[in-house]
Amino acid sequence: MNIRKCTSYYLALGVLIVGCSKDQRDQIADKMNSAKDQVTSKAQDVTQQASQKVSAASEQIVADGEAKIKLDSEISFSASYANLISLKGRSPVLQLRSYENKSSEKLPAYFFQALASSSSLNSLSGQSIQGTLFVKRDPNEATWMSAVDQPITVSLDSIVDGKLKGRFSSGKLTSAKGESVAIDGTFEAIVEGGLE
Repeated sequence: MNIRKCTSYYLALGVLIVGCSKDQRDQIADKMNSAKDQVTSKAQDVTQQASQKVSAASEQIVADGEAKIKLDSEISFSASYANLISLKGRSPVLQLRSYENKSSEKLPAYFFQALASSSSLNSLSGQSIQGTLFVKRDPNEATWMSAVDQPITVSLDSIVDGKLKGRFSSGKLTSAKGESVAIDGTFEAIVEGGLE
């Protein structure tokens, strides 16, 4: 029932009430209360549906990035950051990591580093880059790492809204026990520097 119809309904009822008996007025009052309850109930339903949609949308936002890496099992990282560091007289260095700074590191954690051919992440978008990867799952387990002669390939798929999306597309990590596992995974990293 829309607002115009409700208003017209209430005005018509008001005019009728003036010329009605007490019983008729009571019946009209009951109908008005019933109509008011229906409108209130409908408004609450609409508000609840809107709140649910806002909650669902906010859950889809990746505030601090994220990453998933599969070794012998899949590891999820609740944050991911990217930085392209320019060094005077040397090639730029791309870093991907699961923590904003060393003091905020928590496990599981990962760190990837590679020399880059450009000082702009925008110009690296769509390319693949090879580097070294370290993954530590928990404090009781040694760090998994890529061998020097077997770099990890990372595909830099796109940069959208300040986030670098990509994949760990090939390479192997080795455990302290000598186990070697092919790597697979994805990341959506907050870009901290190196877009321009």
